[in-house]
Amino acid sequence: MRALSENLNTLIVEENPADQFLLEQLASSKFKIGKIFSVPTVKQAKEILESSDINIVLLDLSLPDSFGIDSITSIHSLIQRTPVIILTGLADGGVPLEALRKQNAQDYVVKSELNTNLLIKSIEYSIERKKAEEKIIASEEKYRQMFHKNSFPMWINDENTLQILEVKDAANVTAWRLC
Repeated sequence: MRALSENLNTLIVEENPADQFLLEQLASSKFKIGKIFSVPTVKQAKEILESSDINIVLLDLSLPDSFGIDSITSIHSLIQRTPVIILTGLADGGVPLEALRKQNAQDYVVKSELNTNLLIKSIEYSIERKKAEEKIIASEEKYRQMFHKNSFPMWINDENTLQILEVKDAANVTAWRLC
């Protein structure tokens, strides 16, 4: 993940040319933008994501080839390490909130409320949230490795029910030797 002071390659997935232009102007007003890719469809967004190093995605949920949550679901596997900001024309936050909760988007912006300060804040916060998420994932992986590579018997219990959730192989071998 690049720092905010470095050039950010931005993908804008928006079918409305006026909104595309506005987003390009707003994004380039504060950040050092490397390249801005503007495409009107999810299909074209996939092509860009597969062939280019993208640092932030601004994704409209109403596109000619996709609508609603399907817009982010269809590119989900290509944006695992890329912050995504959902763009919506609706003040109702139902679908954008679902994208935040279930599809790993970092933020959403209602287009009618969009201005330079809001977009800048959203981009900055989205990048920082994604960095924090990656640190958590790395920490969990480190813990998982410590658990599985340790030669001592270990198990993990649910703290409320005391149900055994996972047992390390060394614990199974030791238990068999005790019998």
